[in-house]
Amino acid sequence: MDNYPYEEGNSGEPCFSYEIPGGLLPKDVIEITGHFLGDKITIEVLSEKQAGNNESTAMPLQLTLTDRGKWSVIAYTEKVTRQMITGNAPATDEFQIRIVAFETAFEVSSIICK
Repeated sequence: MDNYPYEEGNSGEPCFSYEIPGGLLPKDVIEITGHFLGDKITIEVLSEKQAGNNESTAMPLQLTLTDRGKWSVIAYTEKVTRQMITGNAPATDEFQIRIVAFETAFEVSSIICK
């Protein structure tokens, strides 16, 4: 993790960021596997949509998973400003998350708690 810049994400939480070289193509899958060091993990997918001052401001997807198994996904698209779904998974120390990229949006295809 030393290679990733440490910063504060849109959620206000400390985070590490990783730029995907060459960007994503439709149907590419982002797979994140890890274990909890705290009580939750927040994953934010940022797009390259630019604001007037050349800042990347679009956050099409935000996923939060707690060590107690509660999860929430907030999706933002140009057509729907904010769409939120929540759910429960078994409480665990380890997790695996798969996010699929599409032409204009992202979809969480699975949340697996081990």
